[in-house]
Amino acid sequence: MRIDEYKRVLKELGEDDLDKIVVRRSGDSLMLECPINPPPGWEKLQGALSRPPSPTQRVPHGNPATQTPGQEPLPTNAFLTGLMADLTAAFGEAIAVDCLRSDLLRGTQLTARQVMTIIGQAEAKEARVRQQNDGAISTYFRDVEWANFAKSNLSVEAASFVRKLAAALIQNTPEYGRESLSRSHFHDAEARALSVYFAIEAMLTKYVRAPEAALSLILDRMRKTDAQVVLQSWPGYVIAAYLYEKLDPTARNSHEKQLLSKLCNASPVSADSSKAIASRFIALFIHQIEEAQRPEVPPGDDDAVDLAVREAYTFAVELLGTIADEHAQQLTLIAQDAGISDWTKDFLMTQIDGVPIDWPRFGAIVSLSSLDLSSVSTRLFDLLGMICDTAIQFAELSEIESPFHGEQLLPTLLTVGFGRLTPAEVRVVLDALDSGSGQAMPNDVSVADQRMLKEAYEIVTCQFRSRTGEAGPDFQLYFKAKLASERSSYYDIMENRPFHVSFIDDLCDAVITIKDPGGRAIIDKALLKRLDSDRQYDYVMTSLLDTLAPLLDRHGLARPIELTKHELIERFVCSLNDLDKAFADTCMQTLFGQSDKGPAEVLSLSDGTPIVKVDNSWKNTATVTLISVAEDSVRLSYHYCISQLKSAFDATGKSIALDSKRSQIRISADITISRDMFARKLATPVLCDATLVPSQWPADKSYREPTGIDLQRWKDEHHAARRKDLIAFATATGMQEIVTTALDTFEAIEAFQENPSREAAFAIYALIQNDAFAFLSDRKPLARVLDTIYPMLETFPVVDALNLFTDALAHLDSASMAHGKAISAILELADRIRSTDEHQDFRDFVALRNLLSVSDKALSEVLNSDQKKLLGRLRLALRELLVEPDPILFFQLEKAISDYLEENVLRDFIEHEIAQSMREGANQ
Repeated sequence: MRIDEYKRVLKELGEDDLDKIVVRRSGDSLMLECPINPPPGWEKLQGALSRPPSPTQRVPHGNPATQTPGQEPLPTNAFLTGLMADLTAAFGEAIAVDCLRSDLLRGTQLTARQVMTIIGQAEAKEARVRQQNDGAISTYFRDVEWANFAKSNLSVEAASFVRKLAAALIQNTPEYGRESLSRSHFHDAEARALSVYFAIEAMLTKYVRAPEAALSLILDRMRKTDAQVVLQSWPGYVIAAYLYEKLDPTARNSHEKQLLSKLCNASPVSADSSKAIASRFIALFIHQIEEAQRPEVPPGDDDAVDLAVREAYTFAVELLGTIADEHAQQLTLIAQDAGISDWTKDFLMTQIDGVPIDWPRFGAIVSLSSLDLSSVSTRLFDLLGMICDTAIQFAELSEIESPFHGEQLLPTLLTVGFGRLTPAEVRVVLDALDSGSGQAMPNDVSVADQRMLKEAYEIVTCQFRSRTGEAGPDFQLYFKAKLASERSSYYDIMENRPFHVSFIDDLCDAVITIKDPGGRAIIDKALLKRLDSDRQYDYVMTSLLDTLAPLLDRHGLARPIELTKHELIERFVCSLNDLDKAFADTCMQTLFGQSDKGPAEVLSLSDGTPIVKVDNSWKNTATVTLISVAEDSVRLSYHYCISQLKSAFDATGKSIALDSKRSQIRISADITISRDMFARKLATPVLCDATLVPSQWPADKSYREPTGIDLQRWKDEHHAARRKDLIAFATATGMQEIVTTALDTFEAIEAFQENPSREAAFAIYALIQNDAFAFLSDRKPLARVLDTIYPMLETFPVVDALNLFTDALAHLDSASMAHGKAISAILELADRIRSTDEHQDFRDFVALRNLLSVSDKALSEVLNSDQKKLLGRLRLALRELLVEPDPILFFQLEKAISDYLEENVLRDFIEHEIAQSMREGANQ
């Protein structure tokens, strides 16, 4: 009978039974009986027997037991004989004899309590022996001899492996808890551990490029299993490490990695999914090779090692294929289920990565995603009860760590059930619960059910409160998709620079602000504005490189990515541009009512009125804080602020004018970007809050409270009234010339944007020259426009090239007469161009370009090499003269004028109009 069986039986006895005599064992139970005709003083003896026997006690002389001279007396009853054998098997002879002391127990009958005491003594002695041996093991591996050997022959990880395996081998021997071990025990275990290590090292060097990482995996298994399993399974551990490296999402294509394509029906597998599947595969593979209990693999037997490796690899590939197929089935079922919301599908697909398949569990979880969530606050405990029933149904003791097992199961089920509620709906539920108007805890449930319902209630209310500041599920889902799909590149090839000049403009205008982990601005806006264009570029490059320097470190990476400084900054700036586009597109789809699914988010006015749509005429700024920059990734916090909101719409479709100066929406999220800047992952849920303040703008005005953007739109139906009021105010305040010139320039720019012709560009040029905008503090946008357009007005380079070319045509020989018609047309057009002093338009130059193109074949036949060079010069001059202005050319100028008017004119204009309206209302 095992000692644990004794302990189980004794633990189940009542207090009265503990003082009964143990007569014999019967299977896995003990037969007890009370003493018959107890002698005088039995009660005193009974108390003494509940304590350990004393060396001064003696057994009766009339005991019939026999013994050999010089031997310990033997127990005389069958139970004592069996107990001695069981103690010897469990704790060794020395501890068993020491606890039973046969010279005292000869013929003595033991009570159940006394048997319990003896077993406790044996366990305590064993624990002391083990503690002494543990100390001896530590002393052995602190010895100078071992330390010198390890330092010379082993890495730190290898020394740790040998030390832990040797200790585990010693602790697995029967002698470990029975006697003090000698130094030879430690030496033998060390030699055996070293032989295993050197065999593993040889295999790791052969199969794995990062053997230290593989050794760490084996060390981790040693913490979770015993040494014998390690000795049986170490070839499988090496194969696990080999395959885990091959399944690394950043690795190049391999046979093993191709198996993961089955995850999504042969579509590309995301890095996150690959990593999760690889982790699940490794866990299951190791578990199964350990459970197989294969024979121990002798480290020195090359044939046995090779066979074990081949078998492990074959089994591993088959297991990986099975896992991939099962996972693909789950993904397909989720994707094809029309009853699951898009957000819930995305959540489930993310959570099932790496989870062993369990179809009943999977079906029950999916069914919770379609719970009826109407009137949640009045039905909350009914819904919680349904979710708790599912949690109870699939609760079990399991070593599997996943969102659908163990302690994580209930929170996951609650997220599946309630996750599709919007933050506004969540706030309604919380308000009802806080006010006491929500459903109360039912009284007709058991204590256990009440306990679980209370736990579920605490979890779900905590989830609700954490989500009140988050964007809704549709916003989260859409942004996540945009984050993965946005890929831009606006590399300026002409300047050979990694970012466009507009990025510097955005930094100067605080459209984007970049901060270091300490919250300090990386780029000083005031300093940047004072620098010329070349020094601005150098300053931005240096500032960003100083912060992102760890990403250029190629050391410590198993698979370094070669990035130049130029490439790093180009990709980083493009990533910021992609994040801006992802936020903007998501807002357009979910906040500004462009989605065909209806309002996806619900915001509120300051008075609590629900808002389902916001006008999309807005201005955005971004603040990027670099939380951490490491060798393999950068984590940043992106804060996106939308301001100048002008109107909103309630659930009935009623338009509500907003105070554009105070109304804004703030969105933020933490995002992790890989070292190559291609993989971007949402590190935290997107947060969203809004300040929407109704405007006090006079209701009798035909146009809403204007912003700088409104002034740029001169073709809308309210432009005339807005312009009239604004010029009247400007006249009264002495700013008529500035405001009139600005509005005329806006009209000219919008005309150019509709028809980006040279004539339209020159119309803008005529307005902005002669210091018309001397009031602008930042003159760079103005200077950029003037410097770009002025060369387009200069016709001299074309006329000069034309003169040289026509002189050459005049000296052509008679052979050219076959093409005389074409040459005559060119000479006639050239005379007309030379005779014109001022070119009000460039029609003649356009005609000349077209004529040269049509006559290309004829000219190539009659011109010599020198004459062809003159023709090339003429064509180049025409191309530079006739280049169409880039529509983006006037963007920064338009923005600079708009910002000036907002700051110096519109603010006072709005206050004046509101004050005048209030005075008129008071007088009425």
